[in-house]
This record gives sequence, C-alpha cells and structure tokens, in this order.
Amino acid sequence: MDLWYVVRTKARQESRAADNLERQGFCTYSPMLRPFGRRKRIEPLFPGYMFLLESPAHKDAGLPWQSVRSTRGVLGFVRFGPEPCKLDGELVEAIRTREKLMEQQPIGFKKGQIVSLVNEGSLSGLQGVYLCDKGEERCLILLRFLNKTTKVLVNQASLC
Repeated sequence: MDLWYVVRTKARQESRAADNLERQGFCTYSPMLRPFGRRKRIEPLFPGYMFLLESPAHKDAGLPWQSVRSTRGVLGFVRFGPEPCKLDGELVEAIRTREKLMEQQPIGFKKGQIVSLVNEGSLSGLQGVYLCDKGEERCLILLRFLNKTTKVLVNQASLC
C-alpha cells in the first residue's frame, strides 16, 4: 500500500517544488483545478500543499528529510507534533478520481442555457437564462421576476 506525505510549498510555487523534487527522483502529486468561470488558468486544488510518495527505496533507507526540506519551492513537511502527516494511497487515489471527473465537466455555461441561482441572497432559487460572460467571474443572466424580464449581473460561482 502506498504511503504519501503532505508537503507545504511556498506561495504559488507548487509546480516549481514538484519539478525540483521529481528531478531528485521523488514522485509528487498536486491536484489541479480549473476554477469555475475561468477557462485558461489552472490552479492547485490545495494551494501551498502537495503530496510526496514514499517509494520502496525510501521505505528501507528512510526518506531523505533534509533533501526534501531544502528543495527550492518547499517549506517543509506538514506535521502533527513530531510526526509528519501521512496519507493512505486510497485517499490520494480518491482525490485523483475526483480531479478527473471535474476535468470532464463542461467549462462554464452556454448562451440560452437554463440556470438556477444559489447563494445570491433574495434571488436564491430563481431560474434564469444564461446570456454571456462579463469578465472572469461574473456573467449576465435573464430573470423573470414579478412578471418582468430583467438582465442581472451575478457571480458565476452562484449558478448551477
């Protein structure tokens, strides 16, 4: 069974840390997420953290702690007291599966698609028609409210 360690990285340096650790022969995993409403930019699911696999060679000789901690982009291991945080391989595989499912979901909404508002205060629960994007995080929808059709600018994260 695989054993993963949780490593803390410097701010926005997850990929740098992963590249440097992989050059040293480590296997790393940093789940990535395409934020809702943003089409181009992919961000880490856990900003500032990544997973480091304990390889069979390390099980016998021990993980080279100092080598990992002194790697560019790495701050150190996440610890609970003196012990580093360890994750079961099944949990990491569940995260990988979830990441793949999220990648398969379509990006954003299409013009004319029926959407529902959630977390939008007094408008929560209303349905509308998606019109267009307005920047990276906001969009324009058409709502029918009190027998009147109105265009409303909302946060894309509040739509489903």
